[in-house]
Amino acid sequence: MKVSLAIATIGRTRELKRLLESLCQQTHKDFEVLIADQNPQGFLDATLNTFASHLHIQRIRINPCGVSNARNALFKLFTGNIVAFPDDDCWYAPDTLEMAAKFFQQHESAECAVGIWAHDDSALFCSNFYNFDTYAMNYRELFRRGETYVQFYRHSAVKAIGMFDPILGPGTGLPYGCGEDTDYLLRAAGIGLVWRVPAIRVFHPLPNTQNHDLAHKWRSYGRGRMFILKKHKLPLWFKIANVAYPLWRAMIEGKGTWRYRWEMFRGRLKGLLDI
Repeated sequence: MKVSLAIATIGRTRELKRLLESLCQQTHKDFEVLIADQNPQGFLDATLNTFASHLHIQRIRINPCGVSNARNALFKLFTGNIVAFPDDDCWYAPDTLEMAAKFFQQHESAECAVGIWAHDDSALFCSNFYNFDTYAMNYRELFRRGETYVQFYRHSAVKAIGMFDPILGPGTGLPYGCGEDTDYLLRAAGIGLVWRVPAIRVFHPLPNTQNHDLAHKWRSYGRGRMFILKKHKLPLWFKIANVAYPLWRAMIEGKGTWRYRWEMFRGRLKGLLDI
């Protein structure tokens, strides 16, 4: 089964190189790399030239427009049976695409698979400890660790779901700095079961919770979450629980993340009160 990998990227070379290196190591070789390049002319040339003889890469250049619009620009290029949306700073285990292809081959009625992620490729994460059974995710679980970069879809499902909501996600200039991933997954749940597949493994850095200069960005995360809760008409009790959640997490995590969680709380509260 061929896999189409849609990557929106801006301002990163080292991280994108790590992702492309991990793609070179894939045990499943039938895939294409589609890149929506939002960088200045020539910014990625040296990086992509390094992999030109190793990977099938197709790049389109677009003006900075946000992650959702950038991904949407790639939809017309998909030729794979499976579509995935890796972040430009994530990377794959050597068998990530093999496990995704195997899942869809063995489950002919499945439309969406959600893998698992960790912040590094430690021995524990690569061990059989994580190889518990595949299961259908419930609605609450769609909000937990369902990031875009662990989502894999049949091409037919992507056609049915449609494109990403251009209002959501980083880089839009709007106050909704996240939520495009959860929104897409909730829409996927509207066409069929969403399967948690622990055999599909992806790596991604932990969020930066220490740089207080990112406070505005953290607040935008909170507002993005509340936007999708309203968009999908979730009950008031669930919205209030989401507003309170960062404060609860702050009590568990301790002082190290207090500012991060406080700004997230502020963003969610603002999002709840927005009319």
